Amino acid sequence: MRQLRQEFAAVQETQAKLRAQQAQLTKLRDDLQRYRGAQASGAVATIQIADTTQDVNALQAEIAATAAKLQAAQALVEGTTLQNNPQVRAAVADLERRYIDWARRDLRAPISGFVVQRSAYPGLMIHPGERLFTIVPLDDLWVVANVKETQMAHLRPGQPVRLESYYYGDRVIFHGTVQGLLPGAGSAFAVLPPENATGNYIHIVERVPIRISLRRAEIRRYPLRPGLSMIAHIDIHQEGPKNVLEPITTTPTRGYESRIYAGELKRARRLAQRIIARNS
Repeated sequence: MRQLRQEFAAVQETQAKLRAQQAQLTKLRDDLQRYRGAQASGAVATIQIADTTQDVNALQAEIAATAAKLQAAQALVEGTTLQNNPQVRAAVADLERRYIDWARRDLRAPISGFVVQRSAYPGLMIHPGERLFTIVPLDDLWVVANVKETQMAHLRPGQPVRLESYYYGDRVIFHGTVQGLLPGAGSAFAVLPPENATGNYIHIVERVPIRISLRRAEIRRYPLRPGLSMIAHIDIHQEGPKNVLEPITTTPTRGYESRIYAGELKRARRLAQRIIARNS
């Protein structure tokens, strides 16, 4: 900002210098005209006229140099202000990046839950993008039910589900809702998927993974853990709000969404505006 203010001041200083030189040139030309008029009567010496002519020529050269300097100074700031100058914008972008780096000096988890698959330990040197551990939000778990493909025609998103966990037995009933289906049948992503190109016409009914959401209040009251087995009873008599079971990629998952980093850029921009206002 200080450098940019100096560039704006340099334009004003050069403009003032150019005006002073032009005023001085006008005076010298008037003097030269009077000297030439008085030369015939012998009131002015020839050497004085020659010196004044040289002064006029030298001043004209100085004015041309000052005009070129003014043009170069105006090229740096022409059509801009302290707020929209490219140098200020570049400095603001650099400040935003540095502020975000500073704000993220402490690693904060975007969600609450339990740490699993931890690969970090005290004293470990880490790098950007390196995976340290996985956080499972235990208040936003879901159930994956493997439904036979012959039963898929009756499933709709939004249908209610009753679930029993082997962990608690039939004394605890969980309630859920059908959300969507996973990309494909379980066997399609197996290490050795079945190969039927040899003419084997024995059909094996595939199972399609269906995601079922659970109620947070029930999970808080009866905590569950990833990997537990459950029995699902889907009420197919209710059509649900949609007629087609959508892929799970289009279904939002609230437990894995966070706005913990949403305000960093806004705070950085407010800081930049305060700095610009103080230096304007």
